Amino acid sequence: MPTVDDREVVDATGDPDLSARLEPAADENPDGSAMCLVTLAEVYRALGRADRAQRAIDQCRVLCERYGLPRWAAEVSREQAEICAATGDYRGAFEAYREYHRQFEVLGTSANDARGRMLEVMFQATDARRESGTACSPSRTRSRGSTTAGMSTRSSASR
Repeated sequence: MPTVDDREVVDATGDPDLSARLEPAADENPDGSAMCLVTLAEVYRALGRADRAQRAIDQCRVLCERYGLPRWAAEVSREQAEICAATGDYRGAFEAYREYHRQFEVLGTSANDARGRMLEVMFQATDARRESGTACSPSRTRSRGSTTAGMSTRSSASR
């Protein structure tokens, strides 16, 4: 399988700094732009271009702060750790991974809290319906002469 080196990527786009091309789209779709910048940093890092990877991550960090994108801020910390490790800065990699872990835990806690609140509201609504006597149960929604009962009656009558 042929590989693509950095020069081919730049020649294909005609732009030596691909992250600059994402800047105009950031206002329209900050979440998508952050995703693209993290992915671009991963590609640059894999190509051995840590300088460009760092520029893309720095740009994404600013975008995350400006638009309040906690999920992508965590991904920025993760990729920052990878860039530091790739350049031999293992202390920086360790610190960035610690930050990533902290951010990831906060995201998980927020998601669990939201799920818990949603389940509580669903329970309260169901409980309120049950108390008011308007709960929807299969026996109340079925008509008196259900099709299943009619089919069994016809089949026994034809015997």
